[in-house]
Amino acid sequence: MRTVLIMSRGLRLGPLYSEVARAAARDCRVVGLIEESERHLWSDIPDATIISLAEAGARAPARSAGSLTDHVANIEKETGLRVYQAARNYLLYGRLHSEVFGWKKRRWRWDSEDAIVGEYVRSYDGLKYIFDTYAPDIILLEAPDHIYAALAQMMAYRLGKLVVGIYFAPLAGDCSMFLYTGFQPQNVLLRYHYDNPATIPESAWERARKMIASIRDRGPPQISYVKQMGDRSRNILAPLLQKAGEVLVSPTEWSRLRPTAIRSRLVTLRKEMWLRKHLRHDIPDAPYVLFFMQHQPEASLTTQAPHQIDQLQVVEQLAVNAPAGWRIVVKEHPRTYPARGERYFRPLCDLPNVHLCHPSVASRALLSKAEVVVTMTGSVGMEALLMGKKVAVIGRPYYAFLPGVARLERPGDLFDLLDEPGGMAVDPVLLERFAAAYYTSVFDAGALSADSMWPIPQQGGAIIADALRRHLDLIERGEIRASNFPPYQR
Repeated sequence: MRTVLIMSRGLRLGPLYSEVARAAARDCRVVGLIEESERHLWSDIPDATIISLAEAGARAPARSAGSLTDHVANIEKETGLRVYQAARNYLLYGRLHSEVFGWKKRRWRWDSEDAIVGEYVRSYDGLKYIFDTYAPDIILLEAPDHIYAALAQMMAYRLGKLVVGIYFAPLAGDCSMFLYTGFQPQNVLLRYHYDNPATIPESAWERARKMIASIRDRGPPQISYVKQMGDRSRNILAPLLQKAGEVLVSPTEWSRLRPTAIRSRLVTLRKEMWLRKHLRHDIPDAPYVLFFMQHQPEASLTTQAPHQIDQLQVVEQLAVNAPAGWRIVVKEHPRTYPARGERYFRPLCDLPNVHLCHPSVASRALLSKAEVVVTMTGSVGMEALLMGKKVAVIGRPYYAFLPGVARLERPGDLFDLLDEPGGMAVDPVLLERFAAAYYTSVFDAGALSADSMWPIPQQGGAIIADALRRHLDLIERGEIRASNFPPYQR
């Protein structure tokens, strides 16, 4: 019987992942690696083994005598993952949260070398016990940002096991998803079908052709939750002022507010007022590079962009390397608005060839006039490709392997590539094949939960379990291998 290890990590996705386990347990052996806060969600899953990382570590064989330093060095050598690489997301999260949100202290439990090393060793010991005892055939995790999740990726890769997570596929619909692997998300099935086009059904080819024609005619489809964020960015001032008015006239509301909450609301209001004055709603006539800001801090960006995660520096480097007459158009992300205020954007305002756009400006209009689109890892790059635009990426998103997509090591290299004859051109035949493979790789996970952006657990769980089986079938037939999908892409 095939074994599926499901690594959940709390109540955010615990309801969904426990339903995946319930559905997978019908024909697979399921091991759930969970946090104690979600144990009640897993208690009635028949024939599933449920264990926490602490329990697994306690069951691991005692280590041989030697110093902790030697043990850490051995783990780094065995896994290929250094201790600070495993903790990089939260080391960077702390800095970014402080810069963007003004937090005076990091709110992460790994705030010292002892804490990081201790978690690294405990995670390795627990995971080694799980891999040795249960020998999973495939591993489903929530996100590769915790220390134990990063170690699981590397340890599984060394054992030839595939680690996957769920990733939204917005061009296929509001709740369409695919399973990815690696720190930078590689779509396993997309790559398999792209390399083996005979496996793509005719319905996917037809869907790809229709989607390319539709996007070039009307622009990318509007995703509901993105539209909601954009609507909020247009009207954020009104609720802030309304709340301020309620507090001023209501003793009850005033008593509920702590000094920190009052200060936070005032800071947000000040940022919003500054942004309304400095973020523009017009589109320049000059040729321009279009850069879409991504929400940050966030695990996906911190893991997916191995060489550069500072978007401010990316824009600055594009600006100082741009030819005369060009503009760098920057659109703020609606999910982050208005967290990044004057402190963040003021350096960009001082650059004469940078044009800052409000998040409510229509992406379709910006894309249609852009000479080239640059993104860190965002799916907007794929939308731009389907529109026939030149695309460059700083990170390594799932579409980065497509010939013609520029994978930048340094942002300023973009303009040298544009000067090359035929530089950054994507073959239309390969683009159509890519789109058809993309649609073959995705699945509809049902409907979104009313209180979150994730699928309804009872619907999505069974669908994701079926996607796991699909991957297992290809693994068993030898058509996909973990060795083809290293956790880090160059």
